[in-house]
Amino acid sequence: MAASSTTQPPDRLATRVGGSADGYREIAQFHRERIGSLLPADWSWQGKRILDFGCGPGRTLSEFAAEADEAEFVGCDIHAESLEWARANLPQFTFVQNREEPPLDLPSSSFDLIYGVSVFTHLTEHWSGWLAEVHRLLKPGGLGIFSFLGEALWQPFGAGTHAEWVEDETGMLVTLPARSWDEGGPNVFHSEWWLREHWGRGFEIAELRARDTWRGAEGHGWIVLRRQAGEVTAEQLARPNPSDPREARALARNLDLLMWEARGQAEHAERLQHELAGVRAELEGVYAGRSWRLTAPLRAAASATRRG
Repeated sequence: MAASSTTQPPDRLATRVGGSADGYREIAQFHRERIGSLLPADWSWQGKRILDFGCGPGRTLSEFAAEADEAEFVGCDIHAESLEWARANLPQFTFVQNREEPPLDLPSSSFDLIYGVSVFTHLTEHWSGWLAEVHRLLKPGGLGIFSFLGEALWQPFGAGTHAEWVEDETGMLVTLPARSWDEGGPNVFHSEWWLREHWGRGFEIAELRARDTWRGAEGHGWIVLRRQAGEVTAEQLARPNPSDPREARALARNLDLLMWEARGQAEHAERLQHELAGVRAELEGVYAGRSWRLTAPLRAAASATRRG
């Protein structure tokens, strides 16, 4: 039986998937343990086909090296460099690259289990399309296991610096929408009621842990989905429920938060413009000064030396 991989990617790839490079293996082991604890008591890996959705360089996958002798594991991600490293260093797994939007180039009803760690926590525009794609790829009755951001990480992630968590007004709430993927991307928080309403349209919610702990601190929540029969579309998953007043309150709060962040960004840009104007004014004074004119020949000589 193959041993668990101890190979670790370069720091720039290790930190891209969250956490520090030093804690890479510890995080991987925790995620593997947590996914295992969420599987049914009678679960067997024998003959199963599993997809790691958003695998990065294979951090979590690497902890399933032993199970790869009896099951087929596939990882997908949008980041080409991470996949290139994973293919070269984790040959017991298969890797495919996805685009920003679905679908994946994989057959329908072909996986027994799809899991994703810190993926739907960052998907803003295309979340419903990807959740519908999970439904398409799972076999009837297949399982999906995904982490999500809830109340426990509202303050630690800085989203609550100006407001408290309000369960009935959260729904699906996006913060830091303009943050680049190299910096972690946007953060997406979910209320339990919203997950049950929207994700429950294509799946049975087999288990939902709104709070989990790691290193003695509260962290991501976890949701376990069982694929229901029939087809489901992105539009069906995303459509607000007009009979639930929480939907409108959540949309209004999300808009307020986005406007608050936009104002903050505008104020930051205005401060930078003011600072730049001051620096330019100081430089213009220097350039116009006698000392600047007198040292011009020295600067020209230094420049010629660098070119030579």
